[in-house]
Amino acid sequence: MEDQNQNLSETANINSQAEVELASSKQTSGGGKVKKMLAYGFIVALLVAIVISFIIFVAKVRAGSDNPSIVKVATILRWPVASVNGESVLYADYMDDRKALKKFYEQNNDPSAPPFTAEQQSDQILSRLIANKLVAQTAQEFNVTVGEVDIQNVKNDLLGKFGNDEAKLAADVEKNFGISLVDFFTRIVRPSILEQNLAKTFETNIEMGKEFT
Repeated sequence: MEDQNQNLSETANINSQAEVELASSKQTSGGGKVKKMLAYGFIVALLVAIVISFIIFVAKVRAGSDNPSIVKVATILRWPVASVNGESVLYADYMDDRKALKKFYEQNNDPSAPPFTAEQQSDQILSRLIANKLVAQTAQEFNVTVGEVDIQNVKNDLLGKFGNDEAKLAADVEKNFGISLVDFFTRIVRPSILEQNLAKTFETNIEMGKEFT
């Protein structure tokens, strides 16, 4: 009888232990499912946030936002504002030039002249950037370049107006365009010289009776 009772007790203990292990297993399994659900929820929320942020970014770009964060993202993404023969005109470049042109008109405002609206400034900048891109592509096709001598000649002419004082020239560029002297020559002077050199090449070839194809 004692052996039978002992066996029953051991069986009860085994069953009790099995029930505890089963409950623990269910609890662990349930906890794993909760963690997975939380992870999936976080991923979905993150994707939704990214999509919403992208939609806001596109809307801001289309509105011509000059918000530094928007411009920075556009710079990183190399976001285009136009395309010329498959080459992008970058939004960041457009905004840089718009800022410089706005500064120029603020410093050189003629009260007697009709107002130059923001839309007109935007059109002028975009047209110029597209023209620069076309000129650069055509110049590359006909092996037309800008040499350091070309740059230095223009620089010498400009320096002559400021007593050969580069600091004064840089200050004037900063005042009128809000950019450095280096940026001035890179973004404004160099494209202008390239356009002139290309025009000279065309004129020379036309005078020599050559045809462009």
